[in-house]
Amino acid sequence: MLTLTNRTAEPPTGLEDLQTPCALVDLDRLATNLDRMASYAVLHSLALRPHVKTHKSPRIAAEQMRLGAVGLTCATPRELEVMAEVSRDLLLAFPLLGPGKLRRVMERLVQRGVLQIAAFTPTDASHVLGLQHTYDTSAALKAAELFSRGRDRIGKAIAADGETIARLTIDTLVRRSAEVVLAAAFVHDGLPPDTVGQRVVQLALDRNLAVVQCSIGLSTPLVGLGASAPTYYPRVASLLGAVPHIPADADVANAVGAVVGRVRISRECTVSSPQSGQFLVHAGESPAMFGDLTAARRFADEHVRAALRTDMVAAGAPIFEVKAAWHEQAADVGGQQLFVEGTLVLTASGRPELAR
Repeated sequence: MLTLTNRTAEPPTGLEDLQTPCALVDLDRLATNLDRMASYAVLHSLALRPHVKTHKSPRIAAEQMRLGAVGLTCATPRELEVMAEVSRDLLLAFPLLGPGKLRRVMERLVQRGVLQIAAFTPTDASHVLGLQHTYDTSAALKAAELFSRGRDRIGKAIAADGETIARLTIDTLVRRSAEVVLAAAFVHDGLPPDTVGQRVVQLALDRNLAVVQCSIGLSTPLVGLGASAPTYYPRVASLLGAVPHIPADADVANAVGAVVGRVRISRECTVSSPQSGQFLVHAGESPAMFGDLTAARRFADEHVRAALRTDMVAAGAPIFEVKAAWHEQAADVGGQQLFVEGTLVLTASGRPELAR
């Protein structure tokens, strides 16, 4: 059994002073290898993105970046978190994990400014199809072409071209919107909302019954509010056999709702423990290290509250209240609870100020 001992005050001066097993690095050979790799990449006009699994060392990764690497390649979410301190250009070259853990990792990287999330939205699709002209149509066309190259779970292309994926996006939005409205109608009539998922209801919405005559829809007009209502809600109403009603000033409805409602914004901060007695607060541009969990949590709280204050003021609600929640993960090691990771979640809530 390997016994771990505390480091001595004086570093070892020779091989005979080292306790085995231990890792040894020849710094001169390391420097030579790093130079050779960088020179080869320059000579052959290659964009070098070394894989950190060869060393798992931020110090070596930083030297690779200094020598001209365009970014770093990682194999695990944990490597992404560690190497985010070295580079903002990271590639996760591994089949991605479960959605829950992946979402948590992505949120941390977004908070640090390392990762940006992009999506092809119904607004983009509307610009591709000429239904809207509010924003940059050329950017929407490029995004549509890019997303159309995606593959489904069996490797089949999800769309033939950008226009096809735009139509699929709008069709899906209309269908899901109709199902949500219908579910609310079922609840109003005393039925469970999942009634909309029953096969006969789905076939009726598909207009896919050959012999049986069965239609389903609304007995009242469908009122559409919001800036996008004129674009989508006529089709939603048609699918439900309802008469659409879209007021002339429907585009300001969301602003009215924001005024009479509440602004609610949440932010979170993670505290990890790379080793016993060390607590790393993942906040701001770079993590902050503490030797005490209480101090780490206090720093995380102050950081998140400051960010929330900025967010709430920008949202027009400078007077607000904050609720805090702390979620801690610990491991049982030899009958003792060892802190692994904790997440502080602060939620600010307040009413927007009315303009005077």
